[in-house]
Amino acid sequence: MPQWKLVRDFMNPKRDNFYHLADLLEARNLLSAPLSSEAKLVVVKFSAVIFSKMEAVGDSVLDVARR
Repeated sequence: MPQWKLVRDFMNPKRDNFYHLADLLEARNLLSAPLSSEAKLVVVKFSAVIFSKMEAVGDSVLDVARR
């Protein structure tokens, strides 16, 4: 089972969400508070994967996402 979930909204970054799924009792957006070092690394890693997939499919939002 995945431990983390990152949802990015490049048109409205205030709607980004990041969850630690291993803690089912704590279903809150972790981006609303300072992140641990581990969580920061996960966000960076997941963001890189998202950008890579967007490039691979020629996503039209990619230019907006990079701003």
